[in-house]
Amino acid sequence: MTIRSFPCGPLWVALVGFAACLQGAVVDMSPPLQDVEAQYTGFEMVCRVFDPAQNQWIEDRTPAGIVVEPLNRNGVVAWSNGNAFNLRTYDPSRTNWVKLTVAAPTAQDLRSHRGVTAWSSGNQVHYHVYEPATGQFYSESVASSTFDLRSSDGVVSWISGNAVFLRTFNPALRRWEVLNVAGGPTFDLSSTNGLVAWSSGNVVRTRVYDALRNRWVGDDAATGAPLGQLWNDSGLVAWSTGGILWTRLFNPASGQWVPGQLVSLSGTAIALGITNATAFWSDGLTTIPRRLGYDWYKSAWSTNATLALPLFAVSTNAGKPPLSIRFTDLSVGATAQSWNFGDGSSPSLQRSPSHVFTNLGRFNVSLTLAGLGTNTVFRTNILTDLEPPTGSVVINNGATSTTNRNVTLTLAATDNSGSVPQMRLSNNGVNWQDWEPFAPTKAWQLEPGVTTRTVHAQFEDPFGNQSAVVTDSIFLDTTPPPNARFAFTATNVIEQTRTLTFAVTLDHPMSSRAVRVDYATVDGTATAGIDYVAASGTLIYPAGVTTQFISVQILDDTLVELDETFSIELRNPVDVVPGDPLVITIVDNDLATVRFAAERFTASEGAGSGQLEVVLSAPSGQTVTVGYAATNGTAVAGIDFIPVAGLLTFLPGQTTQTIAVPILDDLEDEFTGDRARPTHQRHQRHARPALDGRPRDHR
Repeated sequence: MTIRSFPCGPLWVALVGFAACLQGAVVDMSPPLQDVEAQYTGFEMVCRVFDPAQNQWIEDRTPAGIVVEPLNRNGVVAWSNGNAFNLRTYDPSRTNWVKLTVAAPTAQDLRSHRGVTAWSSGNQVHYHVYEPATGQFYSESVASSTFDLRSSDGVVSWISGNAVFLRTFNPALRRWEVLNVAGGPTFDLSSTNGLVAWSSGNVVRTRVYDALRNRWVGDDAATGAPLGQLWNDSGLVAWSTGGILWTRLFNPASGQWVPGQLVSLSGTAIALGITNATAFWSDGLTTIPRRLGYDWYKSAWSTNATLALPLFAVSTNAGKPPLSIRFTDLSVGATAQSWNFGDGSSPSLQRSPSHVFTNLGRFNVSLTLAGLGTNTVFRTNILTDLEPPTGSVVINNGATSTTNRNVTLTLAATDNSGSVPQMRLSNNGVNWQDWEPFAPTKAWQLEPGVTTRTVHAQFEDPFGNQSAVVTDSIFLDTTPPPNARFAFTATNVIEQTRTLTFAVTLDHPMSSRAVRVDYATVDGTATAGIDYVAASGTLIYPAGVTTQFISVQILDDTLVELDETFSIELRNPVDVVPGDPLVITIVDNDLATVRFAAERFTASEGAGSGQLEVVLSAPSGQTVTVGYAATNGTAVAGIDFIPVAGLLTFLPGQTTQTIAVPILDDLEDEFTGDRARPTHQRHQRHARPALDGRPRDHR
């Protein structure tokens, strides 16, 4: 005995012989490889399938003394061996056969379609489905007698007493969805394309599972008992009662039933059938069937065929690869479909395929329908990169404050995909600039004011994942920077002064933060280490403070020297404008000595005057004065010379002055410097000029 599967074939086969496979809302839990071969050899069940990824046949052999009700449909093999129920399906992602065996001495009524299998055992109804995403079977059972057990397009249904029992598996929530409807005796039970319909007395009941909203949706129409057959196909239910044709169409987009009612002018309405969600009926006056279809754009019934409405649900739209996703086709009115998964794989012509996404990315999955109407494409995005990028933003290299609204941002971002193509920025986290290409640095302008300002940044990876908002803050004070200056730009100091202290003041305080400026002494004619002690440091002005002080030590020596200078400069300002340097003049306090250039001076009587040179011991920075007077020696004032007296003044830096003493020439012949010698020869005269004491300095 050989059992072969016959799923809906290629598109041309489906259009000719299996059109019903292409309509309505379908939950398809079939495994990816459906061309399974199963054969009972008399002592074992052999299941085999060709795995194209491995390029080989994969077999499973299960010993079996007896096989009852074997089924091989849509890639699932099921059988009973008298005391157990067995399931086999091949999972290519695990490259192995997956097995389920349930003890059941009386397993019967095996039903299998699109991966969902049901069977009964005594007063128990069992239903199973394999989910490759988790690698396990999801099985449930309920205590219930059963009549007319079915498994069709993902829905298990049966009648028990005066109730209809419905089960379907939700691949998004990975659970069985349960609905039990009690309503009296049941007739005309049908289950096609995920929609279940039946009549109960004068009420026609329809039920469908809304995969977009995870709920069962029902409609109960008290129209009277259907005359003839209750039609249910491709998402449309139709029946007639006398001269009225009734329809119920489920709108998967809104999740609502669309009721239809047509009154035949002839008084006769006979439901004939349904094709592609379009009802065909007869008024008894002509042999040509009439049509009743739905226009999704006008939200109205018409005499034309139902337009195609594309829609599908997904078991999940995000996850880490490899990500297995079930697509549930909810379309209405289609004659064929094609799936593009957006990842470069081959399109699928299955009604409700499953697909494994193996790469990181955001994939645009589209379903294109063949059918009437123009709205024939539905899309959704599948995201397999769930990790958002991370990043940071730093203002002005981490500075705590700034006086300029124009700042430089340093940005960094990383992502598991390897790139971060976009970023956006904001000054308040509410009003954002447009997304722009990522850059490691960016010129940015803060909002004005004297306060803490925060820059917000966000990053986006190639697949639309956005990072958490990152921030950095800086204190902005646009108050103009103050001027730092000395009270004067030049000053004198006596050499004997030990320590000088100078104030450096700001012309206005900074209320928000500290400012700073460095200072350093600079040699002029004065030399650090000889005339003064070099000084340097930093003046820090806390918020609200306007004055700081600099101290410099002066070195006192015993050298007579000129006045010397050095300066104090303000340098390296931070949020402050440095003023002019202060020039300091050290005034020498050491007195120079005064003496004649020679100990003796001789002048000829006829010379007219004698020039006596007076010198200082060293150049002085002070003005030095000294008195002088000429007194008698052997020369007599008034006879040999004219007495003179006065002050000599040495300006700073001068070391030489001259005293002029007039010499009187007489006719007497006398000794040099002696008036008693009565000769008319000219003789030299010797006077006794003298300095009148210590020199005096003038400051």
